[in-house]
Amino acid sequence: MDLLTAHSRALTIADEAIRAIGDEDWARDAPSCPGWTVHDLVSEMVVAERAAPDMLAGRVIYAPDPRWLGDVLGVHPVGVWEQAARAAREAWLDRVAVQPAGDVAGGMPIDEYGVWSVLGLVTRSWDIAVALGKPNPLPDDLADWLLAWATPLLADPRHRESFDSPVVIGPDPTATDRLLALTGRQPGLAAPPPAPRARRRLFRRRDRYAWFPDPEGRTGPR
Repeated sequence: MDLLTAHSRALTIADEAIRAIGDEDWARDAPSCPGWTVHDLVSEMVVAERAAPDMLAGRVIYAPDPRWLGDVLGVHPVGVWEQAARAAREAWLDRVAVQPAGDVAGGMPIDEYGVWSVLGLVTRSWDIAVALGKPNPLPDDLADWLLAWATPLLADPRHRESFDSPVVIGPDPTATDRLLALTGRQPGLAAPPPAPRARRRLFRRRDRYAWFPDPEGRTGPR
C-alpha cells in the first residue's frame, strides 16, 4: 500500500465516522479522550486537514491562524469537514504528482507527515466510533501499514509525548488492537450506557395535559 492509497482510505473512514454523528451526538463525551467531546474530535480533524495544503506547499503556518480559532465547525460541521477534506486530498495529489519526495513545511519528510496524517484520521475516527457506540472502523490491513511506519516514529520521545503511554493488551491481538494500544488507546473500549431519562407523568393543568419530568420517579396524578 502506498501513501496516497492509505490517505484515501483514511479519509473515507473519517468521512463515514463523521457522517454517522447525529444532531444529539456532538456534545457526547469521548471515552477514549477524557475531557473531549465528539465536537472536539471533529474540530481537531478539520484543523489538521485545513493545514495540509500549506504544509505540503512548504508554507510555514504561524499561530494564531484564524482558520482554527474559535468554533471551526460552525453550524454546518459536516459541510466544513467535507470542504477541508477535499482541499487536503487535492493538495496531496498535486504535491505527489510534482514532487513525491522531499520535505513539507518545517523540514519534516513528506512520508512522515503522511503517516501522521493517516494516523490522526483513523485514530480520531475510532474515538468517534467509541463515543457513538459504533463498530471499530479500522481495517487490519491499514493498521498493519500504519504499524510499520508509526512504531519507529513513536519510539522517539519527541513524538511519544503527544500520546498516552502504550497499553498492555492480551495474547493474539489483531493489527488494529496493536495500533490502538501503541497510541495509548484501550482496544475494546465501549461508550458508557446513556443516562436513564427521568420518568414522565401526565397531569392535568388548567384543563390541558402536558408532559413534565418527575425527578422522584413517581407516577399518577398530582
